[in-house]
Amino acid sequence: RLFVAESESQARGYVFAAPEARLLRRHRLAGCAARIAREAPVFFFRPRADRAFYLRYVSFALRGKFSLPDFSAGYPATLHINISPDCQGSGFGSALLHEAEQYLWSRGAAGIHLSTTTLNRAALKFYAARGYEELYSRQTRFYEPWEPGGVSLVLFGKKLCAG
Repeated sequence: RLFVAESESQARGYVFAAPEARLLRRHRLAGCAARIAREAPVFFFRPRADRAFYLRYVSFALRGKFSLPDFSAGYPATLHINISPDCQGSGFGSALLHEAEQYLWSRGAAGIHLSTTTLNRAALKFYAARGYEELYSRQTRFYEPWEPGGVSLVLFGKKLCAG
C-alpha cells in the first residue's frame, strides 16, 4: 500500500508498505524492468558518470551483491520511505511511518524490516529514534568509486504487537 504526504498540493514524501516482503520485491523488479525499457533508447546519451553508476548498479543487483539475510520469519513486513530533502525534519516522515506501521499491524504483521546504507546518516538516526533496531550490517563495495572510506548496508527491524 502506498501512503503519500502532501502539502500545498505537492507530494512531499511517500511510504510503500508491504505486509510480506516478497510483494515489495515483486514491485521493485517490475519498476526496474520498466525503467530499463524506458531509458534504454537514451542510455548512451546520458552523462558518462550516470552510465557508470547505472551499469554498476545493474551488475551488482544481477549478481545478488545487495542481498541481505532473510529476517522475514520474525519481521515479515517491509517498507520503503522517501521524503523530499527540503521536508526532512518537518514531521512528514514520522507521520507516514506511523501510518504505515498501523496499516501493517492491522494486517497482522509481527514485525517490519527495512534497509539503508551508512551514507544516509539521517535515516540511521530516524529509524533508531522510532524504535527500529539494527539487525545486520555489512560492508558493500558498490560505492567504492565514490566513497573510498567504505559504506555498509544496514538492515533494521521493529517488532509490532500484532495479534
